[in-house]
Amino acid sequence: MEGIPDIGFEDLFNAVPCYIAVLDRDLSLIRTNHIADEHFGPPGGRKCFEVFKKSSEPCEDCAALSTFEDGLIRQHESETITVDGRNIVLLVRTRPIRAASGRIVAVMEVSTDVTELKRLQEELERRRRRRRRDYDHTRQLFDEVPCYVSVMDESYTILETNRLFKESLGDVPGAKCYELFKSRTAPCVPCPVAETFTDGLPHSHESRIRALSGREVDVVVRSAPMRDSDGRVARVMEMSVDVTEVKNLQRELARLGKMSAHAAHNIKGILTGLKGGIFMVNEGRKRNDTPVVERGWEMVQHNVERIATQSLDILSFAKKRVPEHKQIDLDQLFGVVFDGARSAAEQGGVQLVSSVDPDARVLEADPRYVSQALTVLVDNAIEACVEAGDAAPRTVTLASKPADGGIRIDVSDNGAGMDEDVREHVFEDFYSTKGSMGTGLGLVVVQKIIGEHGGTIDFTSTPGRGTTFTIRFPEKTR
Repeated sequence: MEGIPDIGFEDLFNAVPCYIAVLDRDLSLIRTNHIADEHFGPPGGRKCFEVFKKSSEPCEDCAALSTFEDGLIRQHESETITVDGRNIVLLVRTRPIRAASGRIVAVMEVSTDVTELKRLQEELERRRRRRRRDYDHTRQLFDEVPCYVSVMDESYTILETNRLFKESLGDVPGAKCYELFKSRTAPCVPCPVAETFTDGLPHSHESRIRALSGREVDVVVRSAPMRDSDGRVARVMEMSVDVTEVKNLQRELARLGKMSAHAAHNIKGILTGLKGGIFMVNEGRKRNDTPVVERGWEMVQHNVERIATQSLDILSFAKKRVPEHKQIDLDQLFGVVFDGARSAAEQGGVQLVSSVDPDARVLEADPRYVSQALTVLVDNAIEACVEAGDAAPRTVTLASKPADGGIRIDVSDNGAGMDEDVREHVFEDFYSTKGSMGTGLGLVVVQKIIGEHGGTIDFTSTPGRGTTFTIRFPEKTR
């Protein structure tokens, strides 16, 4: 074409921007192009391994010799040194040169300098390893944070958690936080995570969650934004610190303060009653009035009983105890509890019934405290039956049966039952329906005793039909 000079094979051979060498079967250099001559010197009949490897022996697994043998094109990387001392990396490709008969008479090696490419590859690999080390270090720090850490998206889905979270609350990627922590079907209101997504600011609140073990955990929760490259809040990190021990101490101090005030108020009333009773006794003696003396003495006895009940309940409420486990024959224990309650039951026309399953007869627990707890429940049950009247036969039943590897004890009555308002306050400190005779600590003490044994207590009650308290002792009992 006009304007384009005639370029011959020799010009093309020398213009190619890579190293070209033609080898014979002895690996002698037959031809090299100009760039190869410039960087490695003219061939001068030298061997390829002498020129490119500065070696006196052919390379092990020589690609050119293999191509001479099978005629296949091969590619490999090779390191070499130029005449000016530069170390370079070559991408070498060998291909056969055939005569008209098809016989391979030479092999052409085309080598491209990929030194810079290899350097970039190595730099990328170093950066990748460094990022991996940084990630591993960050991950280690993330896992070792001594609080529960989770990362959530805008749909409240848990994307990532740290080690303590997994161990205590479960490995739950994909779960919704409100489902996991609160057993809810919708997000909590207010929600610190939602607030952080909205305004991009940290928020905190207190909450209570349930661990895998079933333990209730009080936590202080703080949410923090995680932003993308555009500054948008893409994720929210939630950090929850276990403050259960602190909250328990706060609750215990509050209960003790409330107990002190409650006890002082009750003692004041008891003292007033005692003074009144003593006054009536003294006045009756002065006037030789036996009925007045008897009424005064009844007042004194009544208030002494109140003092005894108040003192025992307060001691049981305030004292921290470690149960001394012994084998208890529940048939005998139920008999002892009923013996103490029999007088009140006979006066109220209440029948006492004991039912012990042979497979749930022996309990490992502290006999003193279990007896105390059952006594409170049986006394309450008798009072509920008396309150209901004698329109029907009234019965209080103590029964044991196996349950989940442990033992279950039911204290049942067919008495007055409890309405909704009373049911809501059953285990509340200082709540009582017994007027001046009640301390409001009886069922609280029962709950405390059962908890100290690792057990649980709950109840069902229907007004007019009665109440059943159910105690479950754990597997270590039998």
